[in-house]
Amino acid sequence: MAFGPIITQFQTLKDTLSKTASINLPTDSDFPAISQRWSDFNKPTPGAIINVSCEEDISNTVKWANANNIHFLPQSGTHGFPSSFTALQNNGIIINLRALNTVNVDLANGTARVGGGTITREVIEAAHAAKAHVMTGVCNTVGIVSALMGGGMGNLISLYGLGVDNMVSCRLVTATGEVISVSEEENSDLWWGMRGAGHNFGIVSELTVKAYPQVNGGVHWTGMLGYPGSEDVAGKVWETVQGMGDMKKGMGLTVVFVRLPPDFQPLMVLQLWYAGPEDEAKKAFAPLFELNPVMNIGGPTQYTQINEANDIPCIKGGRKPVYSAGLEKLQVDKLKSIWSQWEQLSGLPDAGQSVILLEYYSHWKSHEMKEEETAFPWRKCNLHALAVLHYTDPSFDADAAVFGKRFRETLQQDTSKMVYLNFATGDEDLSVIYGSEERRTRLQGLKKKWDPEGKFNFYHPIKI
Repeated sequence: MAFGPIITQFQTLKDTLSKTASINLPTDSDFPAISQRWSDFNKPTPGAIINVSCEEDISNTVKWANANNIHFLPQSGTHGFPSSFTALQNNGIIINLRALNTVNVDLANGTARVGGGTITREVIEAAHAAKAHVMTGVCNTVGIVSALMGGGMGNLISLYGLGVDNMVSCRLVTATGEVISVSEEENSDLWWGMRGAGHNFGIVSELTVKAYPQVNGGVHWTGMLGYPGSEDVAGKVWETVQGMGDMKKGMGLTVVFVRLPPDFQPLMVLQLWYAGPEDEAKKAFAPLFELNPVMNIGGPTQYTQINEANDIPCIKGGRKPVYSAGLEKLQVDKLKSIWSQWEQLSGLPDAGQSVILLEYYSHWKSHEMKEEETAFPWRKCNLHALAVLHYTDPSFDADAAVFGKRFRETLQQDTSKMVYLNFATGDEDLSVIYGSEERRTRLQGLKKKWDPEGKFNFYHPIKI
């Protein structure tokens, strides 16, 4: 179906939408801003964006799309990047959930209700105002519901476990437009699938999650330590990190290979987080301070500001293919190898903003949950490695793919292949994303029941 026929059907949709809902077409002056994504690589190219304002709008839009044989993709923070997004073109629409961004925290009952379009910053601000903590990721502009459904990684995992372990219930618009409640008590089998693979089964209009009393009055400690870049220095720093043992409760660490102004020389930066006072933080990370970093920035940080170091990397625009691998352990020789690969790539004129990330969190809390209790398959992953390639010229796409696959192969050599769903590229075998055959069979059964026609097949779809 071409773009034109979609337009002819819009009036019937408009008649069913609320007064505050709207429709944007590619010819509208504000369409580029509304459709802008974190990455321009493999992005969807819809024929229209439907800006819904309530749950009923979502339901009516899904029903209208089904009746007119139109594909649809829900979005909130626009940070997703799977290769399957390219299948949504001008014969399809995006259902923009951003207006559903209310957050209601009930600390007395230990819960928070989060609208389907809410982004991370909005959750953190609402939680802080209620003197609470809620599990989120580390990028302020990511849609929180999608991030949690895929697993939910972030510093607070060391206090509260994975995002999927903090989900309590949701309101779900199904493939037919029906609205249902899903939890341990209602549609419990589907609830298993929602926690780790929920993108396959519907659109969440509202998610209820756990809320906790603030730690240390809502004041954490964050820091950045930088070490001059070379294979030997990178190896020494990583040996020190490993010598510290597993991250302890209240600790988080992300390694970044980056080139920073003014001289753009390779640098290994450690982003540190600690849920407590500064003296305890410096004691916990003492071995890293003893390596005499050339960059040493840190101090007490209000809960609302703990993600600010990532605000620049989370800016939208540019071509940013991502390749990732989940690991139980990263050997020093492999780290040195990916350092060498990255140093060469990032020295190219258009690839200087490309970075390597090693997200290393404390997983003691998430290990308390049995693997079979949710669809999330990779609790044994202690570290998630990502190559975030950043450039502007599409002619570099092929070279970027060669680098990304080599990066991934280097890390996965002689080890199990695993990838966190929200970091997956889209070219991986489904066993790498969703785990064992038993898990995939169970997910296929849910897909056959709740989405037999594959309406929700644009985000790492389960094949039936």
